[in-house]
Amino acid sequence: MDVNVIKARYLKGTRIELIEMNDLYAPVLEGTKGTVEFVDDMGQIAMKWDNGRTLALIPDVDKFKVIKEVKMNAKTLLHKAKELMKLEEIDSQHELGSDLYLKVTPISTALIEQYDFKENVTKFRDNINHEPWYEIPFGNTDWWESRGCPCGELQL
Repeated sequence: MDVNVIKARYLKGTRIELIEMNDLYAPVLEGTKGTVEFVDDMGQIAMKWDNGRTLALIPDVDKFKVIKEVKMNAKTLLHKAKELMKLEEIDSQHELGSDLYLKVTPISTALIEQYDFKENVTKFRDNINHEPWYEIPFGNTDWWESRGCPCGELQL
């Protein structure tokens, strides 16, 4: 799995319940719950387990389930998209508008799944390459802030 997809899917604060850990020496016990701290550049999910342990999860090796996702506001969505996606996969109509457009990719799909207002997000195909994009109404927080409108705090 692409590391940036993992980073988009498991945001800091996401709550996880362990089903099985593949660690021969000192695994965290099944059923233990914990909170995501961050995802490193190898795709390991750094955890703070409720029992005080800090052993990381390895996706596709360890078995676990998300029990509570972190929901992102528009400002965090834009910040994470800029951090994890390619520049050509992000569009905002520049100076023209307040909407944000993200090319449909595994990364953008993971981000949209955690967006607080995902019910307002629509998909369309562009007129040039006929590729699918997400339209996030009012998601271009840079546009709003350039006009003096506060967009809230980043949720990192």
